[in-house]
Amino acid sequence: MLMKMRGTGVRSAIAVFGLLWAMSSGAITVTTDQPNLVDSNISTDGADLSSLAALLATPGSNGLALDELLYVVGQDLVDVSIDFAPSVTLIVLPDTLPTILSTVNIDGGGTVTLDSQGDSNGLDIQGGDGGIIEGLTIKNSFDTGIRLSNAAVNYQILDCTIIEHNNEGIRISGPTSGGHTIRR
Repeated sequence: MLMKMRGTGVRSAIAVFGLLWAMSSGAITVTTDQPNLVDSNISTDGADLSSLAALLATPGSNGLALDELLYVVGQDLVDVSIDFAPSVTLIVLPDTLPTILSTVNIDGGGTVTLDSQGDSNGLDIQGGDGGIIEGLTIKNSFDTGIRLSNAAVNYQILDCTIIEHNNEGIRISGPTSGGHTIRR
């Protein structure tokens, strides 16, 4: 099972409570291919973005979206694993996804495509230790498909396809970012 959690205090306790039901499958499953345009703490589909536990309890009318999930994980600073329902194969991103600040494992199963349509970047990973990004296709990024920077260390980018971007497929930068494995 790839479920990992770090942290102390109330935030971790809330996150543990909210994730207990998801642990049987080993990951939180994104159930919709419709991004919900998270802006600050507002979602267009009525999801409760106050915490990860709240989002899992009230995912909104469209289901659990990747942008909402990354937003609350960044707010709660918990480590999670994410996979996708079989019906989710293409996510067209109307805006940049929230920055990843904790250890996040994302498994696209070789069937999920994130399409930025040239308007935004793919994944921006700025924190966490030992996360795995696997089996995703990331295309049409405005600048970079996957950016690993700042405090992101020991990430593995496995079996991903990054195509049709305007600048770099994968960018690794920052004084403390390192130890990454990239394999196709």
